Parts: sequence; C-alpha cells; structure tokens
Amino acid sequence: MQEYNAQEFLSIEWPRRLFLFSIVLFVAALAGFFGLRFGYVPYLENAVLEKENALRELAKKVPAEDQESLAAFYSALLNLKTTLDGHIRTTRFFAWLERGTHPRVFFTKLNLNTKAMTAVLEGIAGSYGDLAEALGTFGELPEVVRFSVSQSQIVDRGVQFKLSIVLNPALFKNL
Repeated sequence: MQEYNAQEFLSIEWPRRLFLFSIVLFVAALAGFFGLRFGYVPYLENAVLEKENALRELAKKVPAEDQESLAAFYSALLNLKTTLDGHIRTTRFFAWLERGTHPRVFFTKLNLNTKAMTAVLEGIAGSYGDLAEALGTFGELPEVVRFSVSQSQIVDRGVQFKLSIVLNPALFKNL
C-alpha cells in the first residue's frame, strides 16, 4: 500500500476543486442568461405592450382638439421654463428694480443689456413730483453708476418718461 503525502494530496485536489467551481459558475451564468432572455425579456415586452394599449385607449377618450391644446400649453410651459432658467440674471434684475421703484411709478418697457450694463426703461409716473422722487431713489442706489431722462411728457395717466441707466457691473454678482 502506498502512503499519500499531504502535500501531494493538496496539489492534486486543488485543480479539481477549481475546475468544479468554474463549472458551477458557468452553469449559474448560463441559467441567469436563459432566465433573463426567455423569462424577463418577454415579461418586459408584454408590460410595454400593455402600457402602449392603455395609452391608445386613453388617446381615444380625449378629443383631438383637447390633445392639441394640451400639447400647445405644455410646449408653452416648457418654453417659459427654459427661458426663465436661462435668465437668472434678468429675474434678479427685476427683483432689484422692484425694490428701488417708487410706488406711484410703473414701467411699461425695458431694454436690458447685461454686456453693456445699461437699462433703458419707459414708464409712467403719477406726476413730475413722483418722477423726481423716483429719480432721487435711483440716484442713491449703489448699483446705479449714472442715469438720465431723455424724454418726458404729460399724458392723461400722468407723466410718460424714458430713463436710461448705466449699471454697476457688480449688480449681477451681488444679487
């Protein structure tokens, strides 16, 4: 009878265990692949078909005019959101302008150029006194470098004016 050395036994047993482990791993991978391919993929395709059928049924229930108006409304909302997201500086400017505007003065037109740091405002004041107070307020704001009134005339609602403002570049950084 031959005696087996423990070292020889380990060197013979190790490759066989590695081979069995590799086979088990391969069979598990194949089972997973076939399970996904022939079980889960058809399930997902069926779920997609069910959702598409449900959408078709819903589309039949909603009149075409309502669908078109909803699509137009959604498009308008999306465009507005895109515009507002891209104009953070402008919305900050409006907040600043609101804080510095006299209560009896309102603006009807704005032309804002952030590159040149200028704003041209057209508006209506209750009277020349209200316009003078509003200009005094603008003159005290640190964000205003200089301003000038290029037009003013009395109209039935008060005093119509055109105001040009040169802004401090720090305005949009600090807001």
